[in-house]
Amino acid sequence: MSKKIKQDLSALINKARETQIETPKQIVVPEQTVEVLKKNADEKIVSFSFNIEKTKIEFLRTFVLFKRNIGPQFFHYSNTEAVREGIQHLRKQNADLENRPASVKMSTRKGTQGRLYGIEKLKTSFSISKDDREFIYNLIYKKDVQNGNYGKAEFFDDLIEALKANTGFEA
Repeated sequence: MSKKIKQDLSALINKARETQIETPKQIVVPEQTVEVLKKNADEKIVSFSFNIEKTKIEFLRTFVLFKRNIGPQFFHYSNTEAVREGIQHLRKQNADLENRPASVKMSTRKGTQGRLYGIEKLKTSFSISKDDREFIYNLIYKKDVQNGNYGKAEFFDDLIEALKANTGFEA
């Protein structure tokens, strides 16, 4: 009797193989993602590194969560998007910013690594456009010449203040 069941099952399996239907896979891509991909395809993206206080990174993460809770349009919002948004706010504030001299390639100094005066610092980087990078270097050069001792860490402080001022977010 067991042989008869095996024969029936193999016939059933063969029949199932013959009637197998291939269904096309459907992929749903949010419209916002498509727009971001199109925009980023035109830009040259570079990695821009910072060595900043841990509390500043924690603020940025909290800000990202704040933006994501606003609505589904910010579902893909990331730390990099927050930095890019802050750069756009700083661009508006410094609309008359001139380019630094050609002889000054990158207007930053090495800075302090790790802990300084008991403040824990972290190394991190963000993907930004080459235009944004050039804007950052131009702004650092301008403020360093005007005030002295202005670098990436101070730029990041200004970026956070611009995000706070333009969104009303306080951590």
